[in-house]
Amino acid sequence: MLGPVFRQEMLAAGRRSRQFWVRVALGLVLLFIMGVCYAVAIESQPGGSSSGTLSIQGAAQIGVAYFAAFSWSMLIGVLLLTPAVASGAIASERERRTIEYLFTTDLSNAEIVFDKFAARMLSVAMLVLATLPVLAIFRLLGGVPGVLLLMLFGLLASTACMAASIALLASARSGTARLAQQRAFRWLMLLLISPGLLGWLMITPWGQAVIATPIGGWLHDMVVSPFLSALMALNPLVALGKVGATDLTGIGLGGSGWEMFTPIGAQLALAAGVLVITIATVRRTYLKGASTGKETKDAEPVIGRRPAVSDRPVLWKEMVFSTQPGISRRWRRLTRFAWMLLITLGAIWLALGYWMTITNSDNASFAISQFISGVITIGTGIASIGVLMAGGRAATLVASEKQHDTWVSLLTTPLAGKQVIGHKALGNLWSMRWMFAVVAVLGALAATLEARLWVALAWQLLMISLAGVFATGLGLLASQHFKKATTASVVTAITLVFCAGAYLPFLILPLAFSGSGGDEGLVLLSGSYVYLIAAPMVLALGVDEPWLYAAHVIGTIGYAVAAFAVLMRSISLFDEQRSEGSPALTAGDPAYSSAGSPPAASSVPSAG
Repeated sequence: MLGPVFRQEMLAAGRRSRQFWVRVALGLVLLFIMGVCYAVAIESQPGGSSSGTLSIQGAAQIGVAYFAAFSWSMLIGVLLLTPAVASGAIASERERRTIEYLFTTDLSNAEIVFDKFAARMLSVAMLVLATLPVLAIFRLLGGVPGVLLLMLFGLLASTACMAASIALLASARSGTARLAQQRAFRWLMLLLISPGLLGWLMITPWGQAVIATPIGGWLHDMVVSPFLSALMALNPLVALGKVGATDLTGIGLGGSGWEMFTPIGAQLALAAGVLVITIATVRRTYLKGASTGKETKDAEPVIGRRPAVSDRPVLWKEMVFSTQPGISRRWRRLTRFAWMLLITLGAIWLALGYWMTITNSDNASFAISQFISGVITIGTGIASIGVLMAGGRAATLVASEKQHDTWVSLLTTPLAGKQVIGHKALGNLWSMRWMFAVVAVLGALAATLEARLWVALAWQLLMISLAGVFATGLGLLASQHFKKATTASVVTAITLVFCAGAYLPFLILPLAFSGSGGDEGLVLLSGSYVYLIAAPMVLALGVDEPWLYAAHVIGTIGYAVAAFAVLMRSISLFDEQRSEGSPALTAGDPAYSSAGSPPAASSVPSAG
């Protein structure tokens, strides 16, 4: 059933040494988590670690705790790695101009798509199966039913199938692997966060007021509630959350595992439907783009009204040609319509909530605090996602130049590292402007109800800028180290997720069970840029906890130093790669403006 495309994909994957090192790193992380769970169980025994013995209940506690940590770690890993692995399956063929050879063979669309799907799924499966030796150790401890373990692997498999099918659809509709990866992560992120956002909107006071109306009640019962139930069934995070509950003394499993059966079936059904759509459209999409006489529609930049070329050609290129990837006119219109509809609905919902808050005379203080808390939560979430997306975008800025064979041309120009990497960083920060506007509007609404939040809002925007600079510098550094944009994006995304707060489980549990788990443990939040963004608004509300203030100060200093370090390292790395035979120009050099305004054809790379 599997054809030559599958064999070629597996042969190419087997030659990549990084997959071996990823599996080794995953095994070491899981062994570390097991060690932490063992330390927790020992400390919870009567007499603590001095007893030197472990009861049967303690052994079962290790198994249960490790199962929970393993489950969440593997699920998050599958959600991050699968789109990155599968998004370039078809788009990379279009970039290399080898997809024409595939279409001229006697292979059908189904054979091409299914072979690529099976190869990418097998790569993810090998990563999951690499954890079996560690699992064999904890299975000897007991505490976890076999059905629950079986259902967990079924959930991981169905989640990988769903994510891979979405990534393949994005790859079939994209002309570059970079664009396919961005689309895959956006679609998957929308699928994951929409149930929580929609559920939160319905339980807010203004949401309940809308549901209480006849039209709102009918829409809730006939449209919103079934749609939310379907989204919840597709969400693997919700499915895994139903069978486990975490606390500081242990993990209590709240289900038998059969609760995952419905989400597994729903995800497999969605994956099958998306694969059918991909099979039906993969050849048609490419031929439609090729019939226009252009390389791909995605290569057509969205220019619009552009400013004149200045003496900063790289910054001009990033702001004019790279603010958004080029897409077909129809999809561009649909995207604009979807964004306008989303913004309109969000504005109406916020206006309704704001009006109900300021007109609530029965319990005004409670209504105001609820509205402010909701606005801070939404603003922090939008800003955190924006920082993650900015890092992913920055990771493609140099790697895409390498893939389009324009990086060598850029190295031979007289432009220095500050003029190339620095201006690419500024262009990447410019792409975050709409996120800044949304967060500013949300914060301004909260500040009109609480005057002291105006200063906090300004400080929060500064913290978002700091986190954005750090993410941009990190992405540019990864983009110069790796040849492929997809690899650089995955490394950057994993690092940013770790910095967002994924590091906390590795530090909190040892601290909590080492006898020093007091309030001073809050200083560990200093490493999270999510807390760095949320802290100005939260602390301005009068939180009486000195360690939270200390964490914010330490985090601000730490991220400022880290952002400066990664950005300077990116610039110095570019200067190291430049040809030593052509000295770089500086802003004070009289030849600087002539080198960049207007840019010569030999000095400025193509838009690529």
